[in-house]
Amino acid sequence: MIKNFFSNENSIEKIIEGIELEKKKLRLILFFTSKIENFKEISEKLSKKYIECEIIGITTAGEVHNKAGIVKKSVTGIAFYESIEYIISRIEDVKNLPILSRQQIINEFNKKNYLKSKYTNKEVGILFNEGLSGAEENVLSIINSIFKNKLEIIGGSGGDNCRFEKTFLSLNGELLNNTSLFLYLNFEKTNFKIKTYKDVMYKKTDIKTRITKADFNNRIIYELDNKKASERYAELLGINENRLNKYLQKHPLGRTVLDDIYISTVFSINADKSIKMYTKIPENITVNILEKKNPLDSQKIVLENIKKDFKKVNMMFTVQCILTELNYRKNNIEKHFINNLANISDFSGFLSYGEQYKGIHLNQSIILLCIGE
Repeated sequence: MIKNFFSNENSIEKIIEGIELEKKKLRLILFFTSKIENFKEISEKLSKKYIECEIIGITTAGEVHNKAGIVKKSVTGIAFYESIEYIISRIEDVKNLPILSRQQIINEFNKKNYLKSKYTNKEVGILFNEGLSGAEENVLSIINSIFKNKLEIIGGSGGDNCRFEKTFLSLNGELLNNTSLFLYLNFEKTNFKIKTYKDVMYKKTDIKTRITKADFNNRIIYELDNKKASERYAELLGINENRLNKYLQKHPLGRTVLDDIYISTVFSINADKSIKMYTKIPENITVNILEKKNPLDSQKIVLENIKKDFKKVNMMFTVQCILTELNYRKNNIEKHFINNLANISDFSGFLSYGEQYKGIHLNQSIILLCIGE
């Protein structure tokens, strides 16, 4: 059994009281909240209330729930019961030496015989990252080196209610620092199967550019087509450079991997006309400048695929970029987006500062994990 929950009372005591879960055979809880100032207290009290299971918590830029919609200052999440197997691994010192956690993860998976040459549609990995660490690619490099792209891996980078100061993770009531959590879920003892989906509200234009000079580790692009990055970006869009900031979210960069678009968004334009990105992009690759498409048309395609793949969806977990939510609100389609998802299944998730899909870190995307039959 899988159940989601939602609570948005004023006091922490009432929030915890509002999370009512059957304790019998409860295995694992994931919870998401933008109540940054109360995160430690919520983590500790949830762990005391549900001491019989393990609990992962992450701070967010907002919460997503099938009945509540997209909200702030609430707590939502998913509870897993009975025959679901899992492993929770820590990747520590993610900014500097995440490689030191690699052998420990291998040992944990070997102990349960879950390090395999092939994985099924009943297994998935979910990565929870600190959203302002800038270390998502460091962590993914470790995870991908272990599972060699054979395990489906998705994830999200936490938020802090759009303060952009500090994000947090917790495990069983303990606040973590400079740490990511990797959750492996195995549904082989159930009737469930899983599948992941990615929804983006952008499409490729015919405008291409080559990254000719970049600082990969610091997510900085210095040159596009051998010209200063911001100058060339504006030139390709046909606008004055002093107006570029207004166009960056409308026209992010897109990398194509196996005919699929992975979005990289500009964080800022620097004084030297380089551009700081939210993701790492290596030198000497060609990217497309993207443009928006109708978000509901894009969502419709994803939902049609889900209906083809499942007789019934029992639960969905979603990670959504904070910029997609801003776009829904701007276009007054947030309610339609939520209702369309809710017609498929109950769901819970969070607004993020970055997303991970198929082992790649990306931006301005919606990630869905469907669990069903």
